[in-house]
Amino acid sequence: MKRIMSSLFMALAALWPASAQAPQPPLEAYGDLEQISHMAISPDGAHLSFLARGGGKNLLTVMNLASGERFAAEIGDLEVYGVDWLGKETVILNVEEALRFEACGGRKIDYSGAFAFNIKSKKIRQLLRGTDGLWRCQSGLGNIVGLYKNGKEALMPAINEDGDRMLYRVDLVSGKGRVVRRGRRDTFDWIVEEDAKIIAQSRYDNDENIFRVRSEMTGKMETVVEFETERRPGIAGITADKSAIVVITNNEDGFDSLRTLSFKGKMSGSVMGKPGKEIQYVLTDNQRIAYGVRYAGLLPSYEFFDPQLTSIFEQIQERAPNVSISLESWSDGFDKIIIMLSGSGFAGDYFMIDRETGGMNFIASSRSNIPPEAVASVTTFSYKARDGLEIPAIITSPPGVQPENLPTIVMPHGGPESHDEVTFDWMAQYFANRGYLVLQPNFRGSDGFGDDFTKAGYGGWGGVMQDDVSDGLNFLVDTGMSDPNRVCIIGWSYGGYSALAGGAFSPELYNCVVSINGVSQLQTMLNQEKRDFGRDHWVVGYWERVMAKGDATQDTLREKSPAEFASNFDAPVLLIHGNDDSVVNKRQSEIMRDKLKEAGKPVTYVNMRGEGHYMITPGSRLKILKELDKFVSANIDK
Repeated sequence: MKRIMSSLFMALAALWPASAQAPQPPLEAYGDLEQISHMAISPDGAHLSFLARGGGKNLLTVMNLASGERFAAEIGDLEVYGVDWLGKETVILNVEEALRFEACGGRKIDYSGAFAFNIKSKKIRQLLRGTDGLWRCQSGLGNIVGLYKNGKEALMPAINEDGDRMLYRVDLVSGKGRVVRRGRRDTFDWIVEEDAKIIAQSRYDNDENIFRVRSEMTGKMETVVEFETERRPGIAGITADKSAIVVITNNEDGFDSLRTLSFKGKMSGSVMGKPGKEIQYVLTDNQRIAYGVRYAGLLPSYEFFDPQLTSIFEQIQERAPNVSISLESWSDGFDKIIIMLSGSGFAGDYFMIDRETGGMNFIASSRSNIPPEAVASVTTFSYKARDGLEIPAIITSPPGVQPENLPTIVMPHGGPESHDEVTFDWMAQYFANRGYLVLQPNFRGSDGFGDDFTKAGYGGWGGVMQDDVSDGLNFLVDTGMSDPNRVCIIGWSYGGYSALAGGAFSPELYNCVVSINGVSQLQTMLNQEKRDFGRDHWVVGYWERVMAKGDATQDTLREKSPAEFASNFDAPVLLIHGNDDSVVNKRQSEIMRDKLKEAGKPVTYVNMRGEGHYMITPGSRLKILKELDKFVSANIDK
């Protein structure tokens, strides 16, 4: 342990900013996708894989750790959001793109799938492609729940032509699958043995709002537990000895605990959890064996069933108090661990911990064109909302500059049930590097800070949730950090709604407003959800609950819709929307544009052709950042 900490100290010392003079990397260094990303280690610890970008090429790179030998395969324009290993010879690429399904009414959806790359044959194959009997309109075909016992097939759920969710054995060479276990229409998750024996199968009856877990670990398929709930829950994993299911439960204090559920339906007491901490997710491998948890919050943390692992992460955090640790990948037994550090002084740097040798070695930076001294300081703090509620938040401030009377960017997050945490946020970092103070408020309704905090936002769209955003800016103004006459609000998805709500309901606060893939008219959005899912679906119920606390009448939704208050806007508005966005329809920005024009207000609309909601293609975020830089500079006189 001492050797690991010694190695860490030297690594941090080498990368930590040595000078208060901050260089200004070009805009492209922030707007382009990372040069190195998605680093993962093989189960046997012999190889590293990662995506590398350069020279206009997108490469899957694999490196032999013993010899240093590496090879790369071009993967074209695949929009990769995840890389993992399945066995010691196969790298899995999880991809996403917006596709139009002509056989499904011509509508576009965010399709996700998986590709398998064999490191010996150097061949890549899309999984489930060419499989007979699949429902042609499904979007999610990239979920892998295990490696079959022969080591040559992936176990993958998919929906068949009858609408039932089956489990397929998918050949890693041909990509074709065949049914190995049958599910039903209401089946949505599987945890299985290597021979496809069902450890846990989750079902959710949308008509009756009944959640069930079934298993055949007792010798026959039977229901382990069932209960009524308005929102579909899930199961987290299984114990290492496969004797029980691991679940996340909500305690009376509104925070989480990890518990086990026996195959006879008996729930244990808490086996893991911290007072005042929300479990963000459970750390599991490809077979869904649970090893620990990641806790949410402004600065995420980890706890493992192995106390030595917990100690390693705690000591790293002590050495780097304003830096986020991301556990990226691990080999069998956690002998080798890949982490990424990001935040103050780190633009996303990969390290490998070798528990056998006690070393911690720097591998690569995801953005080597942004030196440590250019990375802005990321600070956590909290402020009181006008009703006294404590609001957790993050400030990203210009490197080497005292935050006094600075031009300010307010950046509410999306979701709204998500949260901002310490990390290298490419947009916040760019503006901070250019001299702006950036505020990221975790308004009520955010997750990560307990169930009560999340529920406090229900019905608060355009109301108390927006007040929390305004109060954060007012706090910075009152403390002398922000110049009230130089403020812009920028948001993505729900954050885009919040930006428009700021322009509509508190126009005196902002010099410019930017909405990226944002919502502007709530009734139109809710109508779209009803068409997509059905009026009685739990998704529709969820949106009615969070938007209007169940009172989703036309009048209520109108009062919360920025598009209906276009005449209130004082600041110019920039609208950016992905043409193929299947999460928030582009019509939301078109309605806002038309309403602002009718009211005689300045508005610019940028249609991102071929882009979905998250816009992760090469060039898309670069274009967005160029538009933002031009718009903000024109409307805030620094």
